[in-house]
Amino acid sequence: MALPDITGSYEELIRQQARQLEDLKVRAGNPSLRTIEKRAQELFADEGVSVAASTQSGLFNGRYADRDKLLWLVRTLMSWDPRTGKPCTPRGAPCVFGQGERGCAGSGSRAAWRCG
Repeated sequence: MALPDITGSYEELIRQQARQLEDLKVRAGNPSLRTIEKRAQELFADEGVSVAASTQSGLFNGRYADRDKLLWLVRTLMSWDPRTGKPCTPRGAPCVFGQGERGCAGSGSRAAWRCG
């Protein structure tokens, strides 16, 4: 997966991020915000993570959230099988943006974020 073009204003980059998040949500079967919130709670129970519907809404609409919340949302969305739209057991720890593990930033969570 190619990295997005990062030229442009901060506002444009945030809008681009929102579009990419929306694409990822659709790829995951377009789950509701409450469904995403519950799935995140299941995946990251050991860490007490919450990805509130209001946080998700902000991210999907081009507002800023801290890096950890963004990554938890992405990892949660990637825990649905894109072929079926059903939750699957995450495995591995590939980088979300295809840079390989060395180039990835994360919260240190033990849970992985990609289905088989």
